[in-house]
Parts: sequence; C-alpha cells; structure tokens
Amino acid sequence: MLIFFILNKNKMIETYIDYDQLKNRIGDDNKLVSELLEILKIELKNYKQSIEFAFENNDKQELETIIHKLKSAIGIFGFRNIYDKLISIEEELKKNIQINCFYNELMLIFISVKNHIIELEKNVN
Repeated sequence: MLIFFILNKNKMIETYIDYDQLKNRIGDDNKLVSELLEILKIELKNYKQSIEFAFENNDKQELETIIHKLKSAIGIFGFRNIYDKLISIEEELKKNIQINCFYNELMLIFISVKNHIIELEKNVN
C-alpha cells in the first residue's frame, strides 16, 4: 500500500479547507464540528467498503450513488478540492461505462479526506 501511495503522490488532492463555507453551513460551533467529524470518520469506513463492493461487483449505479453521498458528506466541511474532484468523477461516470479506471483515484480521495480531517481537527480543538 505504501508503494501505491508513493507512486501516486503527485495525484494527491491538496489539503484545502474553505472555512467560510464551513462557517456558513455549521456556524462557529466548534463542538458541533468536532462531533460531525467523528461521525464522518465512522461513515468514511462505510463509504470505502461500499465503494470497494461496488467495484468488486462492477456496479456502476451503486458507485454513482455512493460517490454522490460521499460528496454531500464532504461538502459540509468545506473540503472544496475533494468536493470538486468528486463532482468531476460523477460527471465522468455518467459518460464512461468502465468504472475500474476510477478505483485508484477514489482510494486517493479517502487518503485526502483523512488529511483534511486531521487539518480541520487542529483548527477546531
């Protein structure tokens, strides 16, 4: 897994949090942000398992559904770069019949989300 990360580090999504967007959606309640981040951490595992299952079963419709849900969950926190990337993948999936070309990209998104969570936690605690 480490080799995969090193080979693809140039494709990592830059950690950027839109704090204005976060404030507009959640307000200045750092306790609420922390609680929602804890929920996201748990849900992130579920999203990843569901995406892996969709790939294993070559289920494009399920993959589109999960990506849409993940995009919504990410959007709350102002993880703009990841949100935009998920929009791009959604659009490409609508055009592309073959879903396998998105696997590596989605796995990198999960790494990026974890990096974003770490960065946001530093600033709300």
